[in-house]
Order: sequence, then C-alpha cells, then structure tokens
Amino acid sequence: MVFPELWCMPQLFTASIAAFYEGYYANKGIGVHWRTVAVEFKADSNGDIREVKLKNGRVLEADIVVGQVEESKGGIKTDEFFKTSVPDVYVVGNVPTLPLNLYNNVMRIIEHVDHARKSAEQAVKAIKACEDGRKTVEEYDYVPFFFSRSFDLSCKFYGNSGRKATVFGDNNPALPQRFRTYILDQRWKRLLEHSLKV
Repeated sequence: MVFPELWCMPQLFTASIAAFYEGYYANKGIGVHWRTVAVEFKADSNGDIREVKLKNGRVLEADIVVGQVEESKGGIKTDEFFKTSVPDVYVVGNVPTLPLNLYNNVMRIIEHVDHARKSAEQAVKAIKACEDGRKTVEEYDYVPFFFSRSFDLSCKFYGNSGRKATVFGDNNPALPQRFRTYILDQRWKRLLEHSLKV
C-alpha cells in the first residue's frame, strides 16, 4: 500500500492510531509505503505495465494499472453521478471526490462501505438513464460516517476528527485490540458541557 500522507488516513487517524495499524498490517505481511507517490510505470515487451517506480526510489510489481483520470483533493474527480473526466468511465467506492450538499457542494472524499454501495447504485442509475435517453437521475446526497474492519480489527468514527485525542487502553499492535481513542473538538466539547449541565 502506498500513501503520500504522513501516515494512514490522517483525516481520521492520529499518529498513534496509524502506528498501531501500520504495525498490525506489517505483522500480517502487508508492506506499507508512506510519504511517497508513483512517478513512473514500466512496461514489458508486450506493452503491459509490470512495475511501478515510487518517488522514494523503490520499485513495486504491478498486476493492474488504471488509466489517467482527473484528480481532486487526493481522489478521482467525479460529478454527483460518479462520472469521471474520461467519457463513459464511472468511479465508485472510496476513491471519488464529489460535490456534497452537506458541504455546500465542496468536493469531498467519503471513505465508508455504506457510501461505496450507495455510490455504485447511483452510478448504475446514471448509466441506465443515459442508455434510456434520460438526461438526469435524482441527485446524490449523502451524510458521511465511517467504520472499518481489517482482519479482526474494527474502528468507528463519528463526526469530524481533531488532533487532540485521549487514548484508553494499550495500543501495542502485537497485543489484542484493547483501546479506544476519543477525539473532541471545541464544538463537541461545548455540546458535551451543555448536556452535562442539563
């Protein structure tokens, strides 16, 4: 896995949570490469891409390479129907960057299995409408939330993550999962204080 960021999912994970996941993945034999990007694709004599060179100098073997599409904010730019900059190419799952009503149509990436399923439904509706000669389908509107499962790990996130976190338990990746992290921004802190007073 290759990430340009400082660590895995920095928009959600703190450095300590990311270190736990990186160690856990390493214990499962999965290689991770942080702070780098792909800079070159190497083809074999048949013209098939077989290697990807990273900015940090490492070379990785490749089985599948997806063609060039327009990107935005770390994802593949789409419209509200998940159509990309390449004609007749749609992208679903956790890689599209799309406009959302909740964020005043600012482009966002949503990393969640529920969104992945619903984005696929929306793309199929848009493709079917185009085939039937209809110009549009109902606009996609989604309220983000996030959870993830990897091996026997599970994490859940509600709301926007901040950087000040309180950890309960032991986050050593060699031990069974036994920790929780609470991240509260000032708005949530005020709401919590208000609820306690009531």
